[in-house]
Amino acid sequence: MNRWLVTGAGQSVCDAWMAALDQRFAEDVFVLTDGPEVAGEARRLFGHTLIVQLPETVDPAEFDGVIDLAGATVTETPCYVLPSPAKALVQRVLADVQVRGIVGALTEPAIAMPGGVEALAGQVSQLFNGRDPDSEPFGGSLAFNQLRRDSAELEQWVMHAQGLGPEAVSLAVHQTDLFYTTTASLWIEADASTVDALVAASNTAMDACLAAAPSRGRADDVACWQMATRVLTPTWVHVQVYADTEYGVWVPAMVDWMCGLQEVHL
Repeated sequence: MNRWLVTGAGQSVCDAWMAALDQRFAEDVFVLTDGPEVAGEARRLFGHTLIVQLPETVDPAEFDGVIDLAGATVTETPCYVLPSPAKALVQRVLADVQVRGIVGALTEPAIAMPGGVEALAGQVSQLFNGRDPDSEPFGGSLAFNQLRRDSAELEQWVMHAQGLGPEAVSLAVHQTDLFYTTTASLWIEADASTVDALVAASNTAMDACLAAAPSRGRADDVACWQMATRVLTPTWVHVQVYADTEYGVWVPAMVDWMCGLQEVHL
């Protein structure tokens, strides 16, 4: 049995994560915290009622792992902080493969920023009412637009994880006015067996008019991670991914991290 502390429990990604937990975690203990605007609210998990507590009422050192959705916890306890949507998506694509090179472009949605969904909705309303949109938290107008983001950290991570030089990695990242969907269009060089593995991991065809985001509501279980591939040569493959950032990118990464920590504690 492990004890888990979850900060920032009022965020929608916390609800998505709780819905994804399976019986491997049924005997574990979970404590949720957030600010005064959320503290006191109740959540249900594995038949138990969890009351969201204030952060100052708990000690992270008393837990086996911290899922730090608030991004402000200082502790020696193993801690998971949400990566950028682009990094989390590339981590999932490259999780079990070794590549020789990767170039491409990725887009991140409004939810990548704290309060981004509400802020984007506000910008749209401001534009429709003939007003200049508030630039925060995006640093500019995102409504009906896209903004370039710094991709240096993502490129450095890929080079380190894959053992590649700077000549083998070139990635561009933009933030778009999609609310929840992260996208990637990646050209990957690898040996033939790795290309075959990437093709085998695809779950949709690279068809024209394939929608990046669901036409209604949030993505279902299939659409939360859409990966299409097109083999260019025996050692080059084009990988296209459309993913719901919470359900298809962040939550699987959070659960995988928890499983790894469980194995350490066995």
